[in-house]
Amino acid sequence: PPETFGLRSSATGECLTYMGHPGTSPDGRGRAVLRQCDPDDDRQRWHVANRDTTKPEQPCCSGMRAWNTDQCLAGAESVATGGARTFICD
Repeated sequence: PPETFGLRSSATGECLTYMGHPGTSPDGRGRAVLRQCDPDDDRQRWHVANRDTTKPEQPCCSGMRAWNTDQCLAGAESVATGGARTFICD
């Protein structure tokens, strides 16, 4: 992608961190959690992704993807476990 960025919580100051490895997810899903920000941690890099399939020409971008993976943010996990779920990007 032409640009990557970090996602920092305004409440905690921590950064959203993808917990999987670079590349393709072996089971098609993953998880992201808030961790101490580290400018050298590639798992804290994100970029826009996913075609918006609800619109006629399917323009980019309806989601955020963990850099150098096939995983996009899907939504929050339960309050008890915290973090976010990820899935294979469209």
